[in-house]
Amino acid sequence: LTASGCCVGIYLVSWLEAVEDPRTGNAKKHKLGDILFIAIAAGVADADTWNQIEDYAVEHEDFFRQYLELPAGIPSHDTFNRVFAIMDPVVLEKNYQNWIRQFVKIKEGSIISIDGKTIRGAGTKDDEGYAHMLSACLSDEGISLGQLNVDKKTNEISVIPQLLDMLDIKGCIVTADAMGCQKEVVRKIVKEKKASYVLAVKDNQRNLHEQILETAKMVRPSSIFTEVDAGHGRVEERVYRIYRDLSFITGVWNWEKLAALVVVESSRYNKKKQTESVEKRCYITNLPKGSSATIAHAIRNHWQVESMHWVLDVVFGEDACRKRVYNAAENYSRMMKVVLSLLRHHKKKTGGTKSLARMRKQAAWNTSVLEEILFSALESKNGAEESQ
Repeated sequence: LTASGCCVGIYLVSWLEAVEDPRTGNAKKHKLGDILFIAIAAGVADADTWNQIEDYAVEHEDFFRQYLELPAGIPSHDTFNRVFAIMDPVVLEKNYQNWIRQFVKIKEGSIISIDGKTIRGAGTKDDEGYAHMLSACLSDEGISLGQLNVDKKTNEISVIPQLLDMLDIKGCIVTADAMGCQKEVVRKIVKEKKASYVLAVKDNQRNLHEQILETAKMVRPSSIFTEVDAGHGRVEERVYRIYRDLSFITGVWNWEKLAALVVVESSRYNKKKQTESVEKRCYITNLPKGSSATIAHAIRNHWQVESMHWVLDVVFGEDACRKRVYNAAENYSRMMKVVLSLLRHHKKKTGGTKSLARMRKQAAWNTSVLEEILFSALESKNGAEESQ
C-alpha cells in the first residue's frame, strides 16, 4: 500500500469482485484498501454512519484521489456496509494491533485497564442480543490496545484470558472490574503474562468480599494513602487502606501471589446540594510493600477505559450504532478505535487543547487538518526509525 494505507494500519489489500453499485446498478470493482482508508478518514472527519461516510467521500473525491486509485469511483454506503459485515474480525484485530504498536509503546509499570462495553444499537432484546466488546485500554494514553467480541453464548470471564493472550504486558499492572476477579485470570496475569494486578472485588466473589471487609474491621492497615480532588462543585476524598495481613482469607494460595487487600473509602461532598455520600470498594493485588501510591494510581486510572467508552458513545455515537449485519458492528467498533487513536495521538503530539469533537469538526471542514491527523502517526514512526 501507499503511505496513506500504512498510516491507518491496513496491511491487507485485495479486490472486491463484482460489487454492485446501487446508484448505477453496475457491477464495479473496489479496492479494500481504498474502502478502509475512506471509512477511517471520514470517521476522523465527523462521519458516523455509512451514508455520512459516502456523502463525505463524494464531496471530497478530489482529496481522496490524491492518495487512492478509486478505480470504480466512490463506494456506496451499501458497499461500505457489506464490506465491514463480511471482513474477518480476527484478521482485522491482528492488523489493528500491528499498527497500534508502531506508535504506542507499552512501558514497564503501564496500567492496562480491561472493561466491557455493549453497543446497544447493534441488537435488540428480541433477537440474539446486543453486541458486546471487551477492550484493553492503555490508561495513560486512553487508547485501546485490543478488543474482542464477547459471544452471546459466553461472557467476559472466558474472554478476558483470550484478550490477555493477545497483549505483551510484561511488567504492567492489569486492572479490571469485579467480572475480572477470577482465579484463572489472576493466574494468567502473574504466571503467563509476568504482570501485576489490581482487581475489584464485589459480591460475585461473596466470600472474598466479606473476608476483606472482616479484615478491615479486625486488622490495622499496614499503610494508608489519601487523595483529595476538588472540581465541578464537588470535593472528594479517597482513603486507601492497604492490608498485608491475609489471615482472614481462606484459600489464599488460590489467588496467585496475593500480597495485599485494599479498601477504598470515598467521601464526596456536593457544595451546591450540601450533601455528602460515602462509598466503600474492595480490591486485591499482588503489588509489594511500598507501592501504596502505585496501587492508588492504578485504581484511580481504571476510569480511563470507562472514559474511552464514554467518548465512543458521546463523541462518536457508538451506542446508537445500528449496524447489525454479521460482523459490521464489531468491525465498525474497531474502526472507531482507530479513529480515536489517531485523534488522541495527534492531540498529544501537538499539545492541543481542543476537544475531540472540535478536532473532528475541523477535520471535516479543512482537509489540511484531516491530513495532519491521518499522517501524524506515520510521521512519528518514520522519525523514530531515523533516530535509531
